[in-house]
Amino acid sequence: MKKLQSPLTALLLAFAVVIGILSVAAPADAVVNTGTIIPSPSPTFSGNTLWSVSCVSSTWCISAGMSIYDNVFIKFDGGTASEVTNPNSETDAKVFGVSCVSDTQCIAVGFQNSDGTMATQILSFDGAAWTLVQSANFGSGDNSLISVSCASSTSCVAVGYYNSGTQPYSAASQTLAMTWDGANWKTVTPPNTGSGFNRLNSVSCTSSTSCVAVGFYNSGIEEYSNDSQTLAMTWDGANWTTVNPPNTGSGDNELNSVSCTSSTSCIAVGDYSDGSNLQTLALKWNGSSWTSIGAPAGTGDSSLRAVSCVSSNVCVAVGESLTESDLIPLMATWDGTNWTAFAAPTSPEGGGYSYGISCSSENSCLVAGQVGWPSQNLLIELTETDLPAVTTTTTSPEPLAPSFTG
Repeated sequence: MKKLQSPLTALLLAFAVVIGILSVAAPADAVVNTGTIIPSPSPTFSGNTLWSVSCVSSTWCISAGMSIYDNVFIKFDGGTASEVTNPNSETDAKVFGVSCVSDTQCIAVGFQNSDGTMATQILSFDGAAWTLVQSANFGSGDNSLISVSCASSTSCVAVGYYNSGTQPYSAASQTLAMTWDGANWKTVTPPNTGSGFNRLNSVSCTSSTSCVAVGFYNSGIEEYSNDSQTLAMTWDGANWTTVNPPNTGSGDNELNSVSCTSSTSCIAVGDYSDGSNLQTLALKWNGSSWTSIGAPAGTGDSSLRAVSCVSSNVCVAVGESLTESDLIPLMATWDGTNWTAFAAPTSPEGGGYSYGISCSSENSCLVAGQVGWPSQNLLIELTETDLPAVTTTTTSPEPLAPSFTG
């Protein structure tokens, strides 16, 4: 069975950059329905990838990622994208997550590689420049932060994983979390499920005492050594509590992204294996339990990489489908009941990978990813356009899953 590449294992992909606009009909409630590829700088010949994006308005967004050896930050002003200078690193540095509370305060997280070991990397942005912030590590092995969410200028939570082994695959990775109180970063070790591999891929906070983090775990010591299962937990400002969602089928289940608009309303997305292909996965959190909901279907191996919600009834999810001959972008809106797929801009050779999305309103989002060979940065602006009504594709929710309390 083919496996779509994860954010820590897929760095180079083969599809050409193209500038274009595709439109489809709007859902009943006015939301994004049109995608426009924004020309974006790519600092190096290859290895360019934007993993995440954070928008404070339709005219101010920061996307974060990497080139072959260093961090990359791209600012979007509503019309053009430009590179923002960041501290040069003498070691291999990569950024995976970014969160902004204003146009003068952002936090980005990832890792920096020194002497063959990955160490956590945290940077702050003041509206003009990025500054490297001292951060701690757990254990003697690799440490990496994958996602960060800031509820205010004095409250952020970052998540990822660490490994206590000094040699690759000598120990199973475990969940890692850090909190920011406006003055210091502190390491907080979340619970793990079982004794095998555990990793948190995404976190979303609506206040200093309400965050939800998601990822996956399995019974082995490697990322894909055994069938993975969904992992989720809540943060109340003092403690992490595991509230694992239901899984679909008996194969791999993984959550890649979560977006919350309140302590009782979150949407998480990812993928699961049906035995032959990966299929899209979507779950809803109501403050006490997770429910499996219908996800927009793809063709072949399909995955949802990221989701952004502006209310309990307005979310946008992005991902892709991988067939034998093509890579097809997958984008859809959630209205609280159904998903409605809409077309995404593609090149004649196929689509790109969409790794991050941030919506500042129901009719303005920015998608970040990569496209082309050698891989180049990809930004797609999503907006609302008035179009004639056409038939849209929706997927009805699946039956309610057993309730979990946390």
